[in-house]
Amino acid sequence: MRFNPWLWGTGGDYLTPDGKRSALDTAESLEGFRWYVELVTKHKVVPPGVTEQGAQEVRT
Repeated sequence: MRFNPWLWGTGGDYLTPDGKRSALDTAESLEGFRWYVELVTKHKVVPPGVTEQGAQEVRT
């Protein structure tokens, strides 16, 4: 689950510039996540299992 290219590519980020709050709910960040998801669901250019790589790392 490496979202950085999609997140940053749309102008989003994990934190606000001051580093005090999450920026994942901004329009730019949400657009990055939408783009990432649509590579699998709409455009079907990424196999579904690929988006789960690294998921175990997040859970631990």
